[in-house]
Amino acid sequence: MFSSQLSATALENFCRTLSRGLHAGLDPIRILRMEEKRGGSTLSKASGEIANSLSNGDSLKESFDQHSHLFPLLMLSMIQVGEETGSLPEILNELSRHYGEQAMLQRKLKSQITMPIFQFGMAIAVIAILILVLGFLPKAPGQPDYDPLGWGLQGATGSIVFLGIISSIIIGGILLWKIVLNNGAFKAKISAIFVNLPMVGAYLRESALGKFSIGLGLTLDSPMSVKKALRLSMEITSNDAFIQACQPVLASVKKG
Repeated sequence: MFSSQLSATALENFCRTLSRGLHAGLDPIRILRMEEKRGGSTLSKASGEIANSLSNGDSLKESFDQHSHLFPLLMLSMIQVGEETGSLPEILNELSRHYGEQAMLQRKLKSQITMPIFQFGMAIAVIAILILVLGFLPKAPGQPDYDPLGWGLQGATGSIVFLGIISSIIIGGILLWKIVLNNGAFKAKISAIFVNLPMVGAYLRESALGKFSIGLGLTLDSPMSVKKALRLSMEITSNDAFIQACQPVLASVKKG
């Protein structure tokens, strides 16, 4: 939610471009230069910098790792595997398919949560308008203020106070979420809660399973050991609840 990583659609197109170029026999530097010439995007700038790094003798892994804030762990890990095994075009093609599926899941999630968010916003607006209107209602002498909500908020001032409270709650929730993301123990617990939520939970589960499946499928076809392949495939899901749930599997494999 607060990540600077590229969108799934951008990653899908980028991986497809690299895969097709490599299949056609083009040099990675040339492909990246072509992407750089498109201009006007963070990816274009990064492509140029990666091409410069390759020209200076760095490996693909080293060049892409310099932009780990843009590319997800799955892609960085698989590029390393592809470079070491010589199967980079095939791996990039699989990554393109994976990110295409991720983009589809994200669009589905957005369509499902758009209406609830709209309804929440409308409810806040209606309450704010009601509080505003209460301040203009006539009051009989000696009678208490008309306050059907029981909040003691009326008129423009009350409406502003209400909106300020709601804004503070939302901002506080966002800041708390950022703090939680930096705490491993809390992050795992929160992830477990979100995985079981309607709509959002289904997306998180499908996303984690998709990343785990493609990671395991590609790493098991490489010289990488089974234990390392499992561990890497779990890590690239970036879902702490999923990672914890898979720990018994990893422990069993280590025991043989």
